[in-house]
Parts: sequence; structure tokens; C-alpha cells
Amino acid sequence: MKRWYFWLGLLFAAALPAVSLTAAPYTSSELDSGYITVMDNQGAVILRTGLTISPDDQYLSDNNRLYEITAVEGTLAVPQYRQLA
Repeated sequence: MKRWYFWLGLLFAAALPAVSLTAAPYTSSELDSGYITVMDNQGAVILRTGLTISPDDQYLSDNNRLYEITAVEGTLAVPQYRQLA
């Protein structure tokens, strides 16, 4: 039984370098520092996040309102409310 574990471990050890060489590098979507604030046209804060936000991103709020990001200016993102069908 112990011999079986040895061969299985040897197989994994031999395959590990091949897997690590072919894996894609991890790219983080987190900001280096600070937050992005998503604020509607009345000045209400919809969302604050440490993740990057781009135009055309969508956010579904906890009260089931769908927002689409229309512009990002520095740490402020401008959303537009979209009706759910």
C-alpha cells in the first residue's frame, strides 16, 4: 500500500512543473489603493468598491435595481438606472 502512495506522489511531482509553466499569470481586478464610488445624479451613493470599474459594467443592487456604468472619472463612477424586463 505504501508503495502505491510513493508512485502516486512521484507522478504528481513530475507533473507539477509542467502545470506551473503553462498556467496563465493571475491578474487582479483590485485597485492598488482607495475605492471607487458609484453615485447617482441625486448624489446618493449606490456602491463603493475596491475593484476596478469600467463603462458598460453592470451592478444589481440589494433592492433589485440594475445600474449600468456610463462613465468613470478618477474615483467616481456614474451609473444609469436600467429597468429590468
